[in-house]
Amino acid sequence: PRQTPGEPGLPASKKIKTPTAPPWPVLGTATPTPPSAPERAALHWAALVCMMVFVSAFSFGFGPVTWLVLSEIYPVEIRGRAFAFCNSFNWATNLLVSLSFLDLIGAIGFFFAFPP
Repeated sequence: PRQTPGEPGLPASKKIKTPTAPPWPVLGTATPTPPSAPERAALHWAALVCMMVFVSAFSFGFGPVTWLVLSEIYPVEIRGRAFAFCNSFNWATNLLVSLSFLDLIGAIGFFFAFPP
């Protein structure tokens, strides 16, 4: 195998080819252009506003339903202990999700958790 002068490394037949695929999957043949800085800022603000609307609607709608149902479904004799158990179970599952989130991101990748 012949190397060109001044080019260190492997011969041309042994060179490692780097993939030229885009970093995200595309449906068409044309690659999409990333949004400009003002468009990106507008998207960030839109995401924040949508999240605030969702949290506000949840706090007026289904948010309190969990606590209302838990306080009504158990008999009076065990209501305090059952409510405490359900509340502890809720916090434990939230802790489990929080602790495993970064491992999940590492396993499936950032793109699949938060697509652009």
